[in-house]
Amino acid sequence: MTNEYISEELQKLRTLAEQLRMSIASAPVGRLRSEMCKGRYPQFYYLQEDGSNKCSARKGRYLGKKERYLAEALAQKEYDSKLLQCIEKQCKLLEAAKQIDPEMLRKERFEIVQNIAPAKRGMVNSYDMSDEEYTEQWLEQHSGGKNSIAIVNGFDTERGDIVRSKSEKMIADKLFYNKIAYQYEPLLEMKDGSKVIPDFVMLNVKTRATVYLEHFGMMDNPEYCRKAIEKMEMYERNGLQAFKDVIYTFESSTKAINMKFVEDIINRLVG
Repeated sequence: MTNEYISEELQKLRTLAEQLRMSIASAPVGRLRSEMCKGRYPQFYYLQEDGSNKCSARKGRYLGKKERYLAEALAQKEYDSKLLQCIEKQCKLLEAAKQIDPEMLRKERFEIVQNIAPAKRGMVNSYDMSDEEYTEQWLEQHSGGKNSIAIVNGFDTERGDIVRSKSEKMIADKLFYNKIAYQYEPLLEMKDGSKVIPDFVMLNVKTRATVYLEHFGMMDNPEYCRKAIEKMEMYERNGLQAFKDVIYTFESSTKAINMKFVEDIINRLVG
């Protein structure tokens, strides 16, 4: 292991450490306790920190579905804190040593997320997985096919999905040919407790960002248009910004979908 490699690895770890410190500083106070209900379903409890920064030993306050966002934030903070401790230790080793196996360091960091309770692990975004490992985990966490309304006379995509419209097939095939991980009709639980089924969810594997896509295909139908606007407003109320967190595409009986626009937006956000 050369000094050049050590310098590059130190810079990478120091940058990540600063990112983790910022994430921890903005995280909610307290910690998360998890337990399995009847051995099958995870339940989460919020433990408040007192003035001495020691968490209460009581069972904690139960967090229901409407507070899923708090459970996720606390699980992420737990992971971030443990990873930061590991990185700070590794920085000291790199500064003091000249012969350290980089794969051993990577394995040690990777094992942190593996040692977190399984119920919490699914809510954690790991910083140190390979693109392939992260994509596999992301696809498991964002499973598709959650719409209970049956697809009639659907369209087969190149990946093997069945979608509801020709335009959705064009979008799905565009994602497939550009090797962008996606799922069709996942279930999304909002911060306010409401649930929605977007048309697509996509992964920007480089930034680890999750982006949704809604295609509104009957915009010359007044009732359909009203519901589309309500849906966009619901995303905005829950902190999902248009053309950053959610892509919107449109068409009507007289105006076809603009695939050049769709491709440009997809490439900018997840390509």
